[in-house]
Amino acid sequence: MFVIRAIGGHSDAFPYIDMSRICGLATLESLLQIPGVFHMTRLTCILSICRTGIQAGYAKSRNHSFFGTFCISDKRNLVGGRGKSSANDADFAGCCLSVKPEAFFKKGPWFTGSGMLLLEPDKVVILEDIEQIWFHANDGLQTPPTLLYDPSRIGESIVSVHTGRSERVSTDVCAVALRLQKEGGKRFDFDFQVEDLTKDLVDDAWGICSKAFTFDEVASFPDGMTFIRCPICLEAHPAGFVMCAVCFAIWIFELDVAASSQVEVTLLKGSAADAPTGGGNPAVVYEQREMNLLARAAAYGHKGFAHQKHCSCLLEADWLEHQAP
Repeated sequence: MFVIRAIGGHSDAFPYIDMSRICGLATLESLLQIPGVFHMTRLTCILSICRTGIQAGYAKSRNHSFFGTFCISDKRNLVGGRGKSSANDADFAGCCLSVKPEAFFKKGPWFTGSGMLLLEPDKVVILEDIEQIWFHANDGLQTPPTLLYDPSRIGESIVSVHTGRSERVSTDVCAVALRLQKEGGKRFDFDFQVEDLTKDLVDDAWGICSKAFTFDEVASFPDGMTFIRCPICLEAHPAGFVMCAVCFAIWIFELDVAASSQVEVTLLKGSAADAPTGGGNPAVVYEQREMNLLARAAAYGHKGFAHQKHCSCLLEADWLEHQAP
């Protein structure tokens, strides 16, 4: 008699499978030799993961939580189980969480025969174990990924914002400020319930919202976590997020502005070979976001680049491809 058994993805209907017979425990050395430890999910799940962590069986009946060793943009990613696009944006699992190998090793991960990594049901990857989060657009990997979370940005302040899918609603800003004042037991310095909300009044309300969070918001996340609020939809995020995971507003921080101010542009007095009239390649015109990235690189070196783990993974794949005979 022959028995065919899956090497991963078992549901809670099979709680007595001996993992040592179908998997091998990962060593720290093995985790440091792979491109990374990645968990792919939908963008709508990110804040939920920040609250409860990556855990087995969440909203499903799986015995283990799953992790891959390659990004979905890596040509070697053949067993990740996640596609490069979806018919529906909401269903696209294009959000990648990069886990710190040392923290992951302490949770006793298993390597499957297909190269996947599994964690037991009682092992949870929390936000402290995450080194970066980025997401891909649902376009078949035609555009580069966008950085979503970087713990090195904790403590920075938002100075401006580019709106995403929604606009700021002044009455919502004032409603949150009013609730915060009531919860704090402070006397109302501003009347946020007037019908004619002036810009100064809304700015005063945002000054309260940007520095405080409601009891419910704080209680929904793990203890000891610091927060940052989206200036547009007002959703509370863990500090370290660089854009909103709900309305996709892009936040501009003080260090971004400081880095941009360090870039000096010298105008050319004569025609250049790469100028449109110089007969060479057409001139490259950079957008403000691209200038900010160049400025960050000039100010901070390679540490200023976003999604470093993703970039190193792609570089390694490109190197291996060129080494092939």
